[in-house]
Amino acid sequence: MYNIDIIQLIHNSYLILLPVGLQDLGKIPFVTILKNGEEPFSMFKDLTMFDWVLKPVITYSTRQELIDGLELVVIKPAIQKHKELIARKTEELKIRSIEEIMQDIKSKSESI
Repeated sequence: MYNIDIIQLIHNSYLILLPVGLQDLGKIPFVTILKNGEEPFSMFKDLTMFDWVLKPVITYSTRQELIDGLELVVIKPAIQKHKELIARKTEELKIRSIEEIMQDIKSKSESI
């Protein structure tokens, strides 16, 4: 099984799961889990523009339902997203001259 830090903001009924060790690596996968009938916090929609926020928002009815689906529905997608984010961090920065880009544009426009 995975080591998981669980932070529960009881006042707002939010449950945030952060795989241990991912917190210090910058952008971490963020999985939103709400109890059925709860609404995301007011500014949550603003967070969804970031690719490290997994979609859709996941809802559950009972604690057991959440536990039963935790690995498949929450943890595995978060780990996959984490791998994507790490891979992106290791990609080399693409640098091209304006001359090369202009040549590509001219070539494409001539072929049309």
